[in-house]
Amino acid sequence: MPPKQILFVTNAFGWGGLEKHLEDLILRLDPTCAEPIILCFGPDVNTRSLNDRYGLNITIQDEARSTTFLGY
Repeated sequence: MPPKQILFVTNAFGWGGLEKHLEDLILRLDPTCAEPIILCFGPDVNTRSLNDRYGLNITIQDEARSTTFLGY
């Protein structure tokens, strides 16, 4: 059975508490069961380093724009 895709949505991806908690959560996921995807409404500054540092394959869609999804 292929891993289930799990979508995480954020509107900021600098480096602070939210990002640290998201990193901790993703690192605790079993990669044989879960494939994390991050939808970031802003510039992504960390995912590539997370992928390299931990050997992950996190997919990210950044620079997305929404006027309704997150209440902008």
